[in-house]
Amino acid sequence: MRSSKFKQLCAMGFGLGPGLLLSFVLAAVLGREASDRVILLLSMSILGTAIVTQAAEAFAVAELSKYLQHGIKATEALKKTLAKLAIPSAVGVIAVAVITFGSFRISGAFINLDAVWLAIIALSVYLSCVISPLAALLIVAGKSYIPLGTQGFRYLAVIIAVVILPQLGAAAVLFFLLGDVLRAIVLFKAQQATVVEFDASEAQPSQQQEHQSGAGSLYQQFSSNGITQASVLVERAAISSGPTGAITYYEIADKIAYILIQAAYAFGILPAMAAWAKLSGAANLRGAYAQFHRDMRKLLMYCAVLAIPGAVAAFVISEQTSLPQGVQDIGLYAAVLLIAALPITYVFGAMRFLVMLGGQRYFIPVAIVSIVIMVVVGFSLFSVLGVVGMLLARLLSRTVTALLYWGAIRKLVAAEPAEAA
Repeated sequence: MRSSKFKQLCAMGFGLGPGLLLSFVLAAVLGREASDRVILLLSMSILGTAIVTQAAEAFAVAELSKYLQHGIKATEALKKTLAKLAIPSAVGVIAVAVITFGSFRISGAFINLDAVWLAIIALSVYLSCVISPLAALLIVAGKSYIPLGTQGFRYLAVIIAVVILPQLGAAAVLFFLLGDVLRAIVLFKAQQATVVEFDASEAQPSQQQEHQSGAGSLYQQFSSNGITQASVLVERAAISSGPTGAITYYEIADKIAYILIQAAYAFGILPAMAAWAKLSGAANLRGAYAQFHRDMRKLLMYCAVLAIPGAVAAFVISEQTSLPQGVQDIGLYAAVLLIAALPITYVFGAMRFLVMLGGQRYFIPVAIVSIVIMVVVGFSLFSVLGVVGMLLARLLSRTVTALLYWGAIRKLVAAEPAEAA
């Protein structure tokens, strides 16, 4: 157990560390102008990963597990899963790339040449989608530390490139693609032994009727994730119109909460997905829900132990008038965002579990409710409380989202025939 936790900790460090360091390295080595350009180009990766890649990986875990539980060999299951997500992922990545380039081109932040660099990053994002079945197989096999730990390759490659060749400028994004190619090679090598393990096992195929999701469910996930990202843009747009320094203080506070959320994902959600996928893949929805409920309750308890005292400490800091105003603002923002990390953590787990249950149809309606709350409540509170009002709207929005997903999961599980349990 300790060895497993240590592997997950190392994987989290390798997977997330380079991404957190990248902006600091770019600013220090390239200077503000060149750094800004590379960071803007990498917005394609951030949006593409949030909207398309994460959905593709969750889809791959669910589908692959169902194939394996129904006696299909691992190699064939990988091919079938890839065949299902290849075209929808391409459509999703192209749509994100076009919207990203168009937005920044209209604003004057991009020149025509940047379309080439953006296309390279889009290709990298698509490669991540294509290899998601490999990552999914490792997750199902209980080796989630491998796909997690290799996520940082893309950023590490860029860091090494700009440190050695700072004159690269925007061309450094070529190494972003190179990092993902290296990750693909590592995942391919890692899954070869796992394929042999699965194919050599004597597990009996499930007798339950096989249910597979179609491409339409992937588009539902993409659309939902896109709406969620739009709510983030609403939040940032409002905050950027606030006092000088507000967006910077918000970013710092957001990173504090982000670390907690990512730790919860790495240590709680990602390792647990194997059990959820196995049970739901065998059409044992009640058993899968019982496992999901136990795992998430335990995870949220651990998160609360960190988030609540952290929020209290941050609020106390915000009340210390002897500290600089910026430090006080960061403390106040972090206090709200740390509490908001609790429902966000549940949403992270619930969305992945809903994919396994075939409940993607709930994603878009819930996302619409979420963004309506962000717009209506957020701007109303922003006019009265400023930045913290918008952050309180995020807390309310994510709490409502968590409750709606909880209700959707219970509804799907309750609909399962008793004899299938």
